[in-house]
Amino acid sequence: MNKKSNFLATGTCCAFLLAAVGCGKQETPAAPATPASPSASAAAKDAQSAMGASAAQASQAATDVKQAAEKAAADTKQATEKVAADAQKATAAGADEAAKLAQSTLENVKKLIGEKKYQDALTALQRAATLQLTPEQKKTLDDLTAQVQTLLATDPTKAVGGLVPQPPQPK
Repeated sequence: MNKKSNFLATGTCCAFLLAAVGCGKQETPAAPATPASPSASAAAKDAQSAMGASAAQASQAATDVKQAAEKAAADTKQATEKVAADAQKATAAGADEAAKLAQSTLENVKKLIGEKKYQDALTALQRAATLQLTPEQKKTLDDLTAQVQTLLATDPTKAVGGLVPQPPQPK
């Protein structure tokens, strides 16, 4: 979209420039066949000076249009670069926050495993899987998931959340 806008702005400026230059084009008057009277000669000189002034004004207008177009293009480019930089900063900040949240969740899972709260750890791992993870965090998540599943399989009372009472240990 940005390149398209720049292209349209440049095209419009070129069209104005061509129109302004085209309007200022003058044709050389044909030389009179017979000498004219002094008053006609003065009128011709006045007409020529008026045409020269018009040509100068047209040339100045074309220069002004060209400068305005260049300034608009530079301003547009600068604004576009600023928006792109701001968007990149916002994306980076969002990615940093997501990485911190994922790391915090993984640390919490490790704590739950240490407390032997395997079902809670598995639930937290499932939530962590929905976050945007770095490759290292993804590997840690996979390792912790496998560890929790193994622990749940080896400890049947934890697998059902402690609902089944443990039989008394023989002495």
